Amino acid sequence: MDDLISEVIGKKILALGNEAIARGALEGRVDVVTAYPGTPSTEIGDTFARIAQKVGVYFEWSVNEKVALEVAIGAAMSGLRCMTFMKQVGLNVAADALMTYCYIGHRGAHVIVSADDPSCHSSQNEQDNRLFARFANLPMLEPSSPNEAKEMTRYALDISEELEQPVMLRTTTRICHTRGVLELNKIDIREEHRKTEFIKEKYRFTKIPALAWEAHTRVLDVMDQARRISEKCPFTTTEEINGIDESHTDAHDRSDASRDASASSKIQDGFFTDESADSGEKIGIITSGVSYGHLKEALESLKINARVMKIGMTNPLPDASIANFLKSCNKVIMVEEVEPYLEEQVKIIAKDNDLTIPILGKADGHFPRIFEYSIDIVRRGIISALGLEMETKSDNALNVGEMELPRRPPTLCPGCPHRASFYVSRKINKDHGIYSSDIGCYSLGLLPPLRAADVWVCMGASSGLACGFSESTDQPILAFVGDSTFFHSGLSGLINAVHHNHRFVYVILDNSTTAMTGHQPHPGIPRNSFDEIAPAVDIKKIVEALGITFIEEVNPLDLEKTEEVFRRAMDHQSVSVIIAKEPCTLLKLREMKARGQRVVPYNVDLNECKKCMKCINTLACPAFYIRNEDIRINPSMCSGCGVCAQICSFDAISQEGEAVL
Repeated sequence: MDDLISEVIGKKILALGNEAIARGALEGRVDVVTAYPGTPSTEIGDTFARIAQKVGVYFEWSVNEKVALEVAIGAAMSGLRCMTFMKQVGLNVAADALMTYCYIGHRGAHVIVSADDPSCHSSQNEQDNRLFARFANLPMLEPSSPNEAKEMTRYALDISEELEQPVMLRTTTRICHTRGVLELNKIDIREEHRKTEFIKEKYRFTKIPALAWEAHTRVLDVMDQARRISEKCPFTTTEEINGIDESHTDAHDRSDASRDASASSKIQDGFFTDESADSGEKIGIITSGVSYGHLKEALESLKINARVMKIGMTNPLPDASIANFLKSCNKVIMVEEVEPYLEEQVKIIAKDNDLTIPILGKADGHFPRIFEYSIDIVRRGIISALGLEMETKSDNALNVGEMELPRRPPTLCPGCPHRASFYVSRKINKDHGIYSSDIGCYSLGLLPPLRAADVWVCMGASSGLACGFSESTDQPILAFVGDSTFFHSGLSGLINAVHHNHRFVYVILDNSTTAMTGHQPHPGIPRNSFDEIAPAVDIKKIVEALGITFIEEVNPLDLEKTEEVFRRAMDHQSVSVIIAKEPCTLLKLREMKARGQRVVPYNVDLNECKKCMKCINTLACPAFYIRNEDIRINPSMCSGCGVCAQICSFDAISQEGEAVL
């Protein structure tokens, strides 16, 4: 049995942070789970796709985040316990429904997981959705470990039910993708997912403008209740971290003379040596989320004594508890990633309580306002805030935090059909064309030598941007969108293009999956979230229904045919649509392996190769490499797509023999 649905209470298992959230939802008796895949949140859904039917939970990969939220809202209004999750920018898509939903509330329970991505590991921005929680009046919890993520998910469902208000669980990449030990609590396994009855209540769930002002009053009252809960939140803790041991420093044996005005505090060989440790200064540190883990290790490595307040419920803040903490300190350091969310509010709390102690953090330049934190960044921030000096053992000492590690740029997979589409578009338009791209694997088309992405903003924006370029320039315009993104939000821009007679080529890169996040299904695939047979929505029929007169479907791996279609599309006098249809190479290889088939790789005939480098300089397929000035193909990486053979001017590339995958 899958450990995540184990009924053994007290059992300890090792799990990913996202898996921990899934387990926490089960322990919280969740009924309905909805989402649109987006890293770093995706594994929550992958987990439910695996286990939901076994435990009687309804789960779906929805068409986009807004729809995912709306599906769960309907269920929560009916009295069910729900969870919706998405990455941080996905909350922007859901925001239209979310803002009014917070005015209305529900009858059941609803946790909204926002997985933020500091350092933009897989995102176009570092949006800090703690600010969104304040903006929308969402009670918010922030876990600092996988096990806490599990416990907070269960707790969040409970307080959501108590408040009849959605609750945000804000995680970050390091929580989502870190493994930790979970201690299991009871779960309720059902044969089928639970259903209930929606009970009508006059005006409760309909907020026309005449009723909206009353609803605003309601949400403010709810936040007052949430503030009282925040003061008692079991995940907010205060602890004394004693990092100074007797072997390192013995303050009691120092004479008063040794602690004069000229004495200095330093970091010596990585340790904190405080010449004025008896000065009575009480250092306080306030933190939340994953920063707590970095902070603990930083304090231990620096050998610093500090009083640490970890805030578990960060909206609304426990104002009274924070004020009491501030009163016990002479100086407070704020440790939090990205925006100074806590720092600004703590300063207000200090002022409201007539406290004048220094509160140090981002505003003073001690901590950065960009990128995720590490132990080294937190160490340096504390050193800076305390006005210490750093001394190393020697000039030759290795400082890993300062090392510039080699970076491997991301690239399209060997045999990816998108590479062929980009190759053809570049061959025809070169640098004169405007390439409007979108969010997905094909975003990597921006890298040389393909350079087929001049602009990309957010999910589905390629068509809307192309409309703007159509009216602002006479250059040829190509807009690229993936099949999953087309269903997510690409259709609206295409409808706009038809209605306003914009002119551009809309290339739908249909690889039959949501590839970038791990091959989740979408409405264009005849399989549902559980890999069961389901009705598929035909992209070509949708485009035809819009009245578009130029619609061509082509296999992009056939370069000659694809080029012919692209050229005709470029000459069309209104919006034209090309559906470049070829399954993701990884899916094809997986299916071949399941059937016992093997790829026949392509090889370079070194006698025929003229070393013109066209194959490398125009395709950049990672299966190619150069050894002793000879161009070769790694047979273990080649997918057998044959695109390279089609562009070789000397017929030096062909299939010979077989290679084991």
